This record gives sequence, C-alpha cells and structure tokens, in this order.
Amino acid sequence: MSLASTYHSHKPNVPIIMEDVFGDDHAFSLLHWASKEGHVAIAELLLSRGARVNATNMGDDTSLHLAAAHGHREIVVKLLSRKADVHATNEHGMTPLHYACFWGYVQICEDLIRSGALVGVCNKKGQTPLDVCQPHVRKTITVKIAESHSGELWRGKWQGNDIVARILAVPEVTPRISRDFQTEFPALRIFAHANVCPVLACCNQPPNLIVISQFMPFGSLYNVLHEQTAVVIDQAQATKFALDIARGMSFLHSLDPMILRLYLNSKHVVVDEDLTARISMADTKFSFQETGRLYSPAWMSPEGDFCYRCANYF
Repeated sequence: MSLASTYHSHKPNVPIIMEDVFGDDHAFSLLHWASKEGHVAIAELLLSRGARVNATNMGDDTSLHLAAAHGHREIVVKLLSRKADVHATNEHGMTPLHYACFWGYVQICEDLIRSGALVGVCNKKGQTPLDVCQPHVRKTITVKIAESHSGELWRGKWQGNDIVARILAVPEVTPRISRDFQTEFPALRIFAHANVCPVLACCNQPPNLIVISQFMPFGSLYNVLHEQTAVVIDQAQATKFALDIARGMSFLHSLDPMILRLYLNSKHVVVDEDLTARISMADTKFSFQETGRLYSPAWMSPEGDFCYRCANYF
C-alpha cells in the first residue's frame, strides 16, 4: 500500500475539511487551488471527501470562478454537477460567466448557461457578461434579433433551451421601478393555455431589467404575414391563426385579476414551429413603461368583440 493511500485510509476527511474551512493566507481552500491550476483528479478527490463547493476566498471567488477563469472545463463540469452556484458574485460583482466570456472559453460559457447562468447580470461597473465578452463568444451564445422602442431582443440559451431575452429600455432603473418589476412579472408566467406564450423568467439586475421567453422559430405573426415567404397562408391557416388568437384572448379575459397593459397586436402574437399562434406575455407593458403611448397602431386590434379583433389581422 502506498504512503498516500495509507494516509487517506486512516485520515480521510479531517485535513481536507480543516483546509477547506480556514484556507491559506488568502483564504484559498485546496479546492480553490485545484480548480485554478486544473488538477482534475485532486478536485475530484476533494469533492468526494466533502470539500465545500461554494466556499469563497478573500476576494469572494468560488472554485467555479477560478475554474471558469482559467479554462478548466472538466473541473467546471464537476463543480456544476455538485451544485456549484452559477450566480455567485465576487468582490467585483463578477460571476463565473463573466470570466468565461472575458477569456473566450466558449464551451464553458455554454456549460454555465445550460446550468442557469444569466447573461444579463451586471458587475459593479454595470457590465454584463456580454459586455466583457470576446467577439467570437458573443456570436456563439447570443444573436441580436431586433431593437425597438421597448428594448433589445437577443436570442440565447438558458437551461439548455432556446430563449429570447428582452432587455427593457428604461432610462433609469430606480429602486421603485426595480420593486415594481419584481412584483409584476410573476403574473406573466402563464403556462395553463396552449395559445399563450408565457414569460419564463426575469432578471432584475439594475440597470438592466430582462424578460426571458421561449424562442419561436417563425417570430411574430407580423413577421409571418409581412416578412417571410416560406410560410403559405391559405384560408385554412388564416382561420386557424384567428381561432388560436381568439382562444388565447378568451382565456386571458377569464383571469381574475385580468392582465393589464396587454395590447393585442400582430407583433405581440408569436408563431411556434407547428404554426400555432400564441399571445406573447413578454410583450405586456409594465407599469413604469410608456403606458400612454401606442406603437404600430396600424396593426393594433380595436377594442371590441374577439372575432373582430382577430379578423383585423387579415
């Protein structure tokens, strides 16, 4: 039996745990050093012996910060499998995704995003991971879809799913606006109807307020009707769109309390892969947005009966 195996067989946990708690002069635990230097076997041993995966050093870095910053993907994956906190921020407000983006580690960025890391979290300088991103990484993890009066739309990945991140255009995110945003968005997470496209999540990180929804390959109904030629809209499909919209609106009008500030518009209806129309809850205005102004009035459905609203699209 080797000296190392004898040591570990007789003293399996005490040295590792003591070092994990107290660390060195900079509060680096053994797992911090293994993650920083890329020692996969040592990291695996430490994790198996109970090392704290989310322990921080004096700069509030976790082991995941160090593994992501130094490009050690295998260790990143092992840490994530042990429930490492992808949202942890250090003394600079930097998340592991900030570092992976900054140093250009595409696969690590994808691993972190699949595990729930948000691309809209700001550091103490107000920079998101996308702001510090290497150009080739930005092209891989996000695609800017559009920009309008309400904000920017970016395509990306979240927890392994294709999503659209809507960065709201708000001149100044005050504490009150941040609080209102946090209070109002849960009402938009409506998963109970096939003709309603819910808000999946939101990121409340001033100065950025981000609304996340499912990515739809055909975009909005406006895109299908006016900007795409691949989809043939015959009478049967037009009728199906109208019925889909009517069902979705009927469901929304049955809710108590009702959803406020949702303006029915062909740009606020999305079309999924099987050409089903769904009311987009992500297009609902928040109380702090320009509630007194209407954009694209030519495509706005007039108030009145549901059938007339839907017929107005065509």
